[in-house]
Amino acid sequence: MIKAIVLDYGGVMTFGKGKSELSDKLVANLNISADKAAELVGPDNWRPYMRGLTSESEFWAKTEEMLGYKIGSDKRDVWNNWHEMKPEKSMVNLVNELREQYIVGLLSNTIPPTSNDIRKNGGYDNFDFVILSCEVKMAKPDMEIYELTMSKLTGVKPEEVIFIDDLEK
Repeated sequence: MIKAIVLDYGGVMTFGKGKSELSDKLVANLNISADKAAELVGPDNWRPYMRGLTSESEFWAKTEEMLGYKIGSDKRDVWNNWHEMKPEKSMVNLVNELREQYIVGLLSNTIPPTSNDIRKNGGYDNFDFVILSCEVKMAKPDMEIYELTMSKLTGVKPEEVIFIDDLEK
């Protein structure tokens, strides 16, 4: 029997809005190739920032080091914001309906500027619990973040949980 439902935010609550990839924004803002942008959002730079292990200024310092030049603050507006990440009304309604019968949580890989904007605008308010990669210093698809999620579900077994994400991995 299902007792809990855990949702991702971007691509699930937003139906794909805000899914313009960071690499696409870097290509446009920094006038670099897609291959170079992919390198900038690779495991050495992006993953530590998304996990809250480095700060935004450290992300940009590493990005500048990788590019070999300074990046002006006017070129750093690449993060998803509330306008891009506002949840679909139908999904908010669904979460509210599900909460009448299930524990409903949120598990999302995100970064502080985006999560702060979503939180400030109430995007996380309808969930029983919220786990954000940048706050817990771990990220999907690593097992530890799923174990943390299960720790929020006292008395619930893994087979009693449905996880809905927009990415197969």
